[in-house]
Amino acid sequence: MKLSCENVALYFDIFTSVEHKISATFINLVSEYFPMGNLDIYLQKLRNKKSPLNNQLVDMWFAQILDGLMFLWNQNIIHRNLKPDCIYLRGENNEENCSLIIGDMIPSSVAYDLRMRTRLPRRALSYTAPEILESGQYTKQSDIYSLGCVLLDMITCDTLTDEETLQLRICARHDASTLSETLENLQN
Repeated sequence: MKLSCENVALYFDIFTSVEHKISATFINLVSEYFPMGNLDIYLQKLRNKKSPLNNQLVDMWFAQILDGLMFLWNQNIIHRNLKPDCIYLRGENNEENCSLIIGDMIPSSVAYDLRMRTRLPRRALSYTAPEILESGQYTKQSDIYSLGCVLLDMITCDTLTDEETLQLRICARHDASTLSETLENLQN
């Protein structure tokens, strides 16, 4: 199957490698190069400067991510790994004129059991829908949950530290009122 969408990264190859010393198998994706980096790096720069992401840019980038997801879903592909460090900036060194590209999809043909996920850093797990941690079943809804976490990072980059957004994502899983309170505070 060939994927072609301006908001989905081009992949040239995928292969696995085994590291016997640590008894691990790695999935290696060979994709196009993004010299501007990823959304996580960009949001971290804004966070360090306590600078907000322009609302128009939030709207445009959110729409681009959603366009990429819709394309994948129309191909019966669930992303399974949506988070800011898997969303790349494509453009000419000007964030306002660049577009966002979804990358690092986890192929469904790869055995990806729950034990592997527990080895992921806490930060990476915080973008994972609660039902994935319980059942391991990926759906479009789990991608939507992750997309909401990405949006939360985008709109809080000037007010919350990386650790605070991490805690908010974790707490919101168990108590949605935490998220509501934060969003109300952002509006004031």
